Amino acid sequence: MKKAINLRLDELLLAELDLYASKLERTRTFLVEKAIVAYFDKLEAMLALQEAQHPTTSKPPLT
Repeated sequence: MKKAINLRLDELLLAELDLYASKLERTRTFLVEKAIVAYFDKLEAMLALQEAQHPTTSKPPLT
């Protein structure tokens, strides 16, 4: 289930979002959602690399 949020963007960023949405015939919501998912994927990879390079000794148990 999707929920609505409010988001404030710089005018130039919003204009760029609107440009891409128009060119791709997609909604702002679609593009923002895809961008967030892609960013989270990148963060996950960065954190995995960081953990591999500097493993922590205490990890919470998986339940």
